[in-house]
Amino acid sequence: MKYKGSMTVFLSLILTIILALVSASILSVKVAAGRAQIANGMNQAMYSLFARFDRDLEERYHLFFFDGGYRGQTLQPGKMLDMVEEDMSYILAPNKESLLGGSNLLQLEQAGAGITGYTLATSLDNSVWKKQAVEYMKKAIGIQGIQGLLERTLKNQIITKEQEEASGAVKSGEAIDQYEGLQEAAKEAETAPSTEETVDQEVTDVPKDFVNPLDTIQTLKKTSILQLVVKDKSQISGKKTDTSQFMSQRSVEPGMGYMEEDAEINSTLNDMLFQEYLLEFCGNYLEPTREAGLAYQAEYILQGKDNDMGNLEGVVNKLLLMREAANTVFLYTDPARKGEAASIAATISTLLLMPEAAPVLEGILILAWAYAESLLDVRGLLAGKKVPLVKSTASWQLSLRNIPTMLTDMDALCKDNSSGMTYKDYLRVLLLLKSDAHKVSTCMDMIENTVQHIVGREQFRWDVCVESMEVEMQVRSEDRKTFTVTKRYGYNQ
Repeated sequence: MKYKGSMTVFLSLILTIILALVSASILSVKVAAGRAQIANGMNQAMYSLFARFDRDLEERYHLFFFDGGYRGQTLQPGKMLDMVEEDMSYILAPNKESLLGGSNLLQLEQAGAGITGYTLATSLDNSVWKKQAVEYMKKAIGIQGIQGLLERTLKNQIITKEQEEASGAVKSGEAIDQYEGLQEAAKEAETAPSTEETVDQEVTDVPKDFVNPLDTIQTLKKTSILQLVVKDKSQISGKKTDTSQFMSQRSVEPGMGYMEEDAEINSTLNDMLFQEYLLEFCGNYLEPTREAGLAYQAEYILQGKDNDMGNLEGVVNKLLLMREAANTVFLYTDPARKGEAASIAATISTLLLMPEAAPVLEGILILAWAYAESLLDVRGLLAGKKVPLVKSTASWQLSLRNIPTMLTDMDALCKDNSSGMTYKDYLRVLLLLKSDAHKVSTCMDMIENTVQHIVGREQFRWDVCVESMEVEMQVRSEDRKTFTVTKRYGYNQ
């Protein structure tokens, strides 16, 4: 059947308006959907880029950085931008490489892009890198561990400063020189012509089996320090490296554009947490790093020399001086041992035929005794034993009469104090005396050097490691409107 129909002019006009409204609504929806797609695509593109973080840094050091040098020594921001644009293109046109073809309801097309800023591991004087290390330690040791660390470190810091001030007065080398001067004076007195005038002075009887401890100290002073404190010197690492190429010794890329400094990163607590990170991931004499250019990395941070033996010797000398200061203070405040020193000094003065020199010899003996005790302390530490920061009567190891035994069997004289401090604990104390900036840069030296010894990572450098980046991109929608979207992404965000 056929029906006749008609439409008035008014209805025609109404339908035209409705069709225009529907078309505009569809276009508006497509533009809004395109805007959402652009934002989504930018997010995914940035996530995709930073998901390619350096696996070696994450697995070994729990650090997240993107290798912007692509295993080379030069930062390649253009290549990073290309990766973002390529990943973005799959979101804007998901069927562009589809074998089945098909059309895209949202007509989106990239119209340009650029990197507006990026931060590197070396940005803001390495604080970007330090922040990641600190954040890891906060999660690793927890709130209770942080409180204990803060209390223990502050206490040791006070004692260390006191000992450092006292160490300036500890000069066992000069004391031995003074003793040698007395020996020379005694020899001259023996050969000098006698006079009729004599002076009555009290003379102490010398036991037949008496061995002068100062003679032993003279021998010890002439011996290599490492030979005295290490049981087998041949086991010391002989590694050496070229420090001129270390990050702390060269000019580094500082980053570009936006960089926000964290005012709290250099707080006392964060400095302590970073020091714990350093001790956990940098090797030392008792826990050497096998695959790196230097095995004793903590010692390098303290000494800065290009070889393990030199760094270890420098740390040993610092430990020895620290222990001498503490041991000297103890001897002067312990009546029994001070009396023992006075008795032996009187005997030595009799041997030298110089009774009047007994008070001087007592002071020399105390410094020499503290030195000998300190040798045992350091030898014990390097053997894995514990030594208290401040000695007591119970923890003291050496009597003056046992000093000659040090020439034959030092290990038998070393005690292991369960409540004392380990070698790593003493490294922690020594590190407190170093500036935080120095510890951060030299720790980065050691980690960079270690990564460079991984196969295929010989060109690794910190100043190409990207921590965050900001990209600005223009996208044209429906050939009508161009949107500009800016996305910032980083591992610390």
